[in-house]
Amino acid sequence: MGQMSTFEDDAFEDVGFSEVQMSKLKKSEAFTREREREIEQLFESVNELAQIMKDLSVLVIDQETIVDRIDYNIQNFAASVEEGYKELQKVSSSSLLTLISRSGVRSVDFC
Repeated sequence: MGQMSTFEDDAFEDVGFSEVQMSKLKKSEAFTREREREIEQLFESVNELAQIMKDLSVLVIDQETIVDRIDYNIQNFAASVEEGYKELQKVSSSSLLTLISRSGVRSVDFC
């Protein structure tokens, strides 16, 4: 690597760069390489974030399906309870009337 740097230095000196200019050029090249590395890391991070967002989207869709199923089951359960309550009211009324007719009571005042 030292030989390559000496060769590059000689090539730039042949063009007429001073030591100060060569130093600035080397710093600029190092800065450019560092920026390029940071941009590559940023690109990888953005790709990872995109994958995380896709995974999260799948999870949200799965959860939505589960919540919809729960909601559907709750609605069915509520309807069944309502129907059961009505049936109990019918049975209670029917049983009360049967009890009244068997007891011989002709008039009952319900409060």
